[in-house]
Amino acid sequence: MQGSGFGLIGDLVVGLLGALVGDWLLPRLNIHLGVGIIALIINTLVGAIVLLVVLRLIGGGWLEIWAVAQTLVNALNRSALD
Repeated sequence: MQGSGFGLIGDLVVGLLGALVGDWLLPRLNIHLGVGIIALIINTLVGAIVLLVVLRLIGGGWLEIWAVAQTLVNALNRSALD
């Protein structure tokens, strides 16, 4: 079954970039969640959601490039195992 996500590495990258987006975006919108781990988690979650929405709106072009890159990585992994 073919998934529609980004895979494990892609999800990690989206999460990290989402944290940066949230850290940049929320203060510019004058949204301050406070301090502490819960505020950081919410900040990261909002940033990741915004980033995923933007990636979905961009659509096929970037996702096709990502799919080709994943296919190449999978082929290299299979050849390394042989």
